[in-house]
Amino acid sequence: MRILLENLTRFQHYASYKYQIKYPKHQIFTADTWYSAHMMIILSHISALEFWRSGKEFVLRRPDRFPEVDVMGEGAQNLTSSRIKKLRNQGFGFLSEPTHLLVPSDRMRSVRNNVVCHVCSRRIPKGSFIQICEGVYVCRPELAFVQAMRVLAFPVAVLTGFEICGAFRMPVNNQPALFQRSPLTTAAAIADYLEQCGGMHGIVEAKHAMRYVRDGSESPMEAKLVILLCFPISLGGYGIPLPVLNQMIPTTDAVRKATGRASFRCDLLWPQAGLAVEYDGADHGERIADDSIRRTALAELGIHTVVTVTKRQMQNEAELDLVVQRLKHCLGINRRMPTRDWSAQRAILRRTLLYGDDSPIYS
Repeated sequence: MRILLENLTRFQHYASYKYQIKYPKHQIFTADTWYSAHMMIILSHISALEFWRSGKEFVLRRPDRFPEVDVMGEGAQNLTSSRIKKLRNQGFGFLSEPTHLLVPSDRMRSVRNNVVCHVCSRRIPKGSFIQICEGVYVCRPELAFVQAMRVLAFPVAVLTGFEICGAFRMPVNNQPALFQRSPLTTAAAIADYLEQCGGMHGIVEAKHAMRYVRDGSESPMEAKLVILLCFPISLGGYGIPLPVLNQMIPTTDAVRKATGRASFRCDLLWPQAGLAVEYDGADHGERIADDSIRRTALAELGIHTVVTVTKRQMQNEAELDLVVQRLKHCLGINRRMPTRDWSAQRAILRRTLLYGDDSPIYS
């Protein structure tokens, strides 16, 4: 027994010493914490997005969930299928298969049918991981956005940017879309995070995508409409300047007396042009039904033109062309029409956004 205890003590000292040598800039670990870090797993890429889509944004409001030191676990290569199944049974049943995990090097990859390991050997900004339960972390929304550049088609990755900066969550497996949620982050916060990422994979694409992302979107169709209108022509869009989304417009005393409203909001708004676009979907039916009063009130507030766009118009190039011509006239855009026919690119963009024609490529 004495020899066994001596050997155990030697192992504890060795484990602690080994970890200090490997991570000299990090805190000193005991044998117990070394084992805990060794078995830590980090949900990333698709799995990280699914976690945030499940409505867990309250985690971001808890400072105790951010570890003091960001240390990527080494235990992914020792994961068993039962470990992942146990994770799903602990409240993560919404995760699709395979589960996506982040590991620091190729030798840490795990070859499992239900796991995809993504290698991230470059330094990740501090605060990139958030603890969600014992031994399990998730990439924060800004990092998940960078990772989306590697696994999603570009327009869908941009849509993800609108999602995490907006008030909706895309469906997860059998869970329906969520609305009226608190934003997970902001466009400014993502931009700040990207500046800290150095040469991380996907960073160039993420910075490109942020040219088209804005805060405040309240539904997937609003965000898709912005992408269709504002993507450059070469990417299948119409090159319309980006609007502000769901901006609060305070009413005057006269308008408040007539409508009983202290403010209005428009889905897409170009304030200087006095132009608004409303998406006419099922969730907007009650608002559109009050169309006459609303338009009169908005005109009194300086929004003289309100254009309604339906899903059918978004699906049909010819119908959307007519809408765009009106928007360009209101915005004072007199550019020459391109000589090249971009119909094929527009068809691809519509198919990707509206019909889910997106094939992730895992890296």
